Amino acid sequence: NWSTKNSQVHTVGVGGNTLNVTHDLFVNNNYTESSGTSGAMIGGGTLNIGTAPGNHQVYIGRRNGNIGSASGSQVVRATLDLSGLDNFKATLAEGNFYVGVRSGGTGKVTGDLTLATNNQINANRLWISYGPSSDLINVPSAIHFGSGTNIVKVDDVRIAGKKGSATADIAVGGTFTVTNQVGGNANFRVGYNDHNTGTRALGSVDLSNASVVDMTLNQLMLGYKTGGGSGKAVGRMTLGALNTINANLIQMGRNDNGGATSAADQQRLYLGAMNDINVNDFRVGEKKSMALVKFSNPGGTLNLNGRSAARVANLRIGRNATSTGSNGVGVFDMSDGTVNAMITNMYVGDAATGGSNG
Repeated sequence: NWSTKNSQVHTVGVGGNTLNVTHDLFVNNNYTESSGTSGAMIGGGTLNIGTAPGNHQVYIGRRNGNIGSASGSQVVRATLDLSGLDNFKATLAEGNFYVGVRSGGTGKVTGDLTLATNNQINANRLWISYGPSSDLINVPSAIHFGSGTNIVKVDDVRIAGKKGSATADIAVGGTFTVTNQVGGNANFRVGYNDHNTGTRALGSVDLSNASVVDMTLNQLMLGYKTGGGSGKAVGRMTLGALNTINANLIQMGRNDNGGATSAADQQRLYLGAMNDINVNDFRVGEKKSMALVKFSNPGGTLNLNGRSAARVANLRIGRNATSTGSNGVGVFDMSDGTVNAMITNMYVGDAATGGSNG
């Protein structure tokens, strides 16, 4: 195990060698302080965390109880900078990779992780900012991928869960690949609020610096709110230069029980120069939500096809499946580029009950 706590600052020089940590990596696991705990690795080389098979954990800022003051008002803070390394690999098997996650009690937590040049994460979960009982909007967490090869082999990826606030980005020229642990479908959720709350989840993934993005998914969700309360969820993603997304479902915006979404809470997917999207069901703006798909820059190309069959089964732009008293608003703006699409059913302003705008 490698563990830091209590406002400690650790700098480890690897010197071009390989450092193997066979179990867990903790940077501030359940300790509060105002200045935070940080770690850094320099001098090139490789860091390996965990072994297969195993159930190992990486926590960059985690809180699981009422610690610090009686009200839990102190913040658990953690920073880890691996940018001085050539390679980083986490082999966690059924274990979890958490950055800025609270799993019990009350109070806030934040984590910031900068990865190496080349990275591979094998885990059950990769969660960046997750707070079931405390609003984390003012203490966002972040993960920064490297300029080389970034392979995410994780079953469940969440960038801002429940009351979380999180960003993910990538260094210039990096490649970004997502599958589950065995190379199949992962779930990738940005701004995912499945909680009875009046607070929103706010997640953003900026892959605009990526040279290649390749995602194999069951679900890609940008902004999803379920459970009671008036809370909301906001999810935004910007793709790279060359992008391939294979998914069963792309869901941009859905608000089952929260308040009506305003323009400030719009879900957004910005396409890159070349985009191959193979999906069975593509939903843009559903049930009290607002969503936008467009190119980041003029001149892009979108090839939109089905995954299980040649054609996309359903493209829905603005949809209300149940009566909500508020519109689902979808915008699919391809005016700045070229679209080649094979679609079986295309719905613009589809309302089973209630209103919708497309």
